[in-house]
Amino acid sequence: MKFFTKTDQPADVKCYKTLDLPDGTTAEIKIMKTDEELYGPVVPTGFKTSAMDIAVAKLIGANKDIDGKDKTRTEILISYIRDEPTIIKHAATTELPSHIVIGQGQPTACLVAFRQNDEVRLGWSQVNRGGEPMPYSKDKARTCAILRGMKDSVTMTGKKFATNSKETPVPVSITKHLRKFTDRCARYFKEDFTNYFPNYTK
Repeated sequence: MKFFTKTDQPADVKCYKTLDLPDGTTAEIKIMKTDEELYGPVVPTGFKTSAMDIAVAKLIGANKDIDGKDKTRTEILISYIRDEPTIIKHAATTELPSHIVIGQGQPTACLVAFRQNDEVRLGWSQVNRGGEPMPYSKDKARTCAILRGMKDSVTMTGKKFATNSKETPVPVSITKHLRKFTDRCARYFKEDFTNYFPNYTK
């Protein structure tokens, strides 16, 4: 097996590999680039993030230590916010009567609470409906939320939530779930957040 590139290969192709077949011929197979190789790393907008930040966020998201080993205690809590459930109708077959399958909706946002350097931090992310080049996935949502939690804070004033980065409001789809999520995290971690400042004034 041999890997090689071509001078005129498409932008989404990383390289090609050849396989030797039993009949003596060879087959050429395309190796496609990943979304991150095509569009860059998964990061929230508005923050300077290094390759080290992204590597740390991925370790936190996988609940692993700096050596890549599983932590003995779960040090990240995650809540995905989803679209409405999908309903798929199936016609009757010889094996099954007609039925419907209700599936989970697609993730559209994510809340995380995690421990980093003896601090408990809060982060969030939301799909960019304006058109992100990469599909929004649970892995991307989690990584973006952790990076935001590492770099930013959330403050509540009255009924409004804001972040410290340019004082942008936290999306309503996030704030509707924030109180329940932070209450759950307080029970689990038994510590206050270092980057979440609730001020429950009416």
